[in-house]
Amino acid sequence: MHSVSKNAADIIIRGLEGLILFGGAGIALYHFIYVFTTLQGSTEHYITHITFGVILCALTPMLKTLKSERTRHKKVVATLALATVLLLGTAALLYMRFYARDLEDFFPYFEPHQLPIGIMAIATILIMTWVHWGPTLPLLTLVAILYFFLGHLIPSEGVFMALNHAEFDPYYVMGYLGLSPTQGFIGWIIPVSANFIFLFVIFGNILLRTGVVEMFLELGRAIGNVLKPGPAYAATLASAMVGTVTGAPGANVVLTGSVTIPAMKAVGFKGHHAAAVEACASTGGQIMPPVMGAAVFIMAAFINLPYIEIAQRALVPALLYFTAVAVGIYFLVKSLGINPPKVQVSHLMIWRRLPCFFIPLGLIVALLIQRYSPMYAATLGTLALLAVSAVLPETRISFKKLVQALSEGAVQGAQIAMVLSCVGMFSQVVITTGLGAKLGEFVIGLTDGTLLPTLLAAMVICILLGMSVPTVPAYVLTALAVGPTLVGLGVDVLGAHLFVFYFAIFSTLTPPIAMASIVAARIADAGFMRTSLEGLRLSLVGYFIPFAFIFHPALLNFPNIGMEGTIALASTLLVCVTYSAASYGAFGTHLSTPLRFLFAAATLVGGLYLLGYGSMALTGQLLLSLLSMAIAVWRHRKCPLPATA
Repeated sequence: MHSVSKNAADIIIRGLEGLILFGGAGIALYHFIYVFTTLQGSTEHYITHITFGVILCALTPMLKTLKSERTRHKKVVATLALATVLLLGTAALLYMRFYARDLEDFFPYFEPHQLPIGIMAIATILIMTWVHWGPTLPLLTLVAILYFFLGHLIPSEGVFMALNHAEFDPYYVMGYLGLSPTQGFIGWIIPVSANFIFLFVIFGNILLRTGVVEMFLELGRAIGNVLKPGPAYAATLASAMVGTVTGAPGANVVLTGSVTIPAMKAVGFKGHHAAAVEACASTGGQIMPPVMGAAVFIMAAFINLPYIEIAQRALVPALLYFTAVAVGIYFLVKSLGINPPKVQVSHLMIWRRLPCFFIPLGLIVALLIQRYSPMYAATLGTLALLAVSAVLPETRISFKKLVQALSEGAVQGAQIAMVLSCVGMFSQVVITTGLGAKLGEFVIGLTDGTLLPTLLAAMVICILLGMSVPTVPAYVLTALAVGPTLVGLGVDVLGAHLFVFYFAIFSTLTPPIAMASIVAARIADAGFMRTSLEGLRLSLVGYFIPFAFIFHPALLNFPNIGMEGTIALASTLLVCVTYSAASYGAFGTHLSTPLRFLFAAATLVGGLYLLGYGSMALTGQLLLSLLSMAIAVWRHRKCPLPATA
């Protein structure tokens, strides 16, 4: 009897594996075909996208449950629960798909029997988001939904009177949350998921199977043979280039860190140092053009700017961040006295695999510059990638690997669709109830409407929200909460959104959560808190960069940054050097405590200039920097550090 049940379970597992593999690949192909052929209307397409997302997001944990070591009873209960959610959610979404036009035409008036349809769809999305992303965002969204229904019961006088809103009919609320095919969990955000993010996620999965990770690691080793930090620069380059496509710091740490962290440890880096380098580089991949992960597509729709314009204007701050990390790594290596050996590099492999990265991405960028839609650019870029990779045996993708890439990309895209649906409901509540304006008034009340304190408050809010949820929802939530407030204080719209975007990302480096550091520490077998603090130390100058482009907006005008942008750029680079020297206690020689304080003073004054304190701060930065460097050079002649190369 036991063997019979085991055989039945094995059959179900194999069936689910095949369904996810080929079903996921089919869903991916559907999205690519839709780019060129209008299989159905756009509204129906978005509902279909969410329906496919629910199916994949229910089947994957079902398969994981059946493969787990749980008891038979727990497996049965969990599987039945997921199957129930799958059936009810799919039924509700199919109803919305086939009656989409009626629901759209009669919005916001609905029949009583349609109310359970909306409840089933909303509950399914909340549960699937919980399963794949944890409880924080679904609980926040649930609180927002309850606020939409019951916010009129909050007393209109007293401490919480600002949260009171008008009473809404339940059908009106449900229409805005879960029954309208153009509002709520579909709204403005799911079109971005269906048309842009999904396709780029699949592109990234295919790209990773051409061997570009190994190519970038090899390229990093070549750079490391010329520059002192060796494998650390290999990690930085590989993680930045891979991270711009994947847009997920945790996954990026696993993907590249499993190679780069052991390589750094092998040449003398301590575990927490190697893990910190990888965490900083993988996190920064999300701000690196040309792709910048998934959140930038949401930003483009949010502020109605072409995606390519955002990527172009965000280039200088991204390069500043990686320059800050690179300078920090250099001084870290100097202070530790690490002497990485030169390694043999396969330049032939680099040149043979480089086209698989640059030709498809170059085509995507060129199409975006020509104002083609991102969905069209991503599709042609994917086709170009398959064509280029097929030329050489080592980059050629077999049919089996292609199907796996399509399926895994579809699963990842489905998970993102769930979290975005959750964010769509949350944002709908914020917009319809006027909660966003009330949050802005609250922040301004705390900071007296002064820009710098408001930016500091916004930074704290972004980091706190970003610690608990992924980058995309963290960006959207913070953009809704503080974006309009910053714009109201005179900040450029793009600058305001990039500001919250940066700090939503930096939350993955900020203790006590620091998700990127957690993953890197596990790979390095290092202490989490020590890794987290080291990552913060290495990337701290990066926390100044969003303030710098707010107070010096010319930094966001690449390639026309002008004199103001050039001076701000030079000041930031100088801060990178003086901060790293003060932090790691080395500048050609080991620095005495007073000299480290002098470098720190130069950093502080330079930071004040970046925070908008004018020419006096800039003059002070230059004088203190020159003085501290001159003393350090003089001491270096008397007592140089041991050579590290």
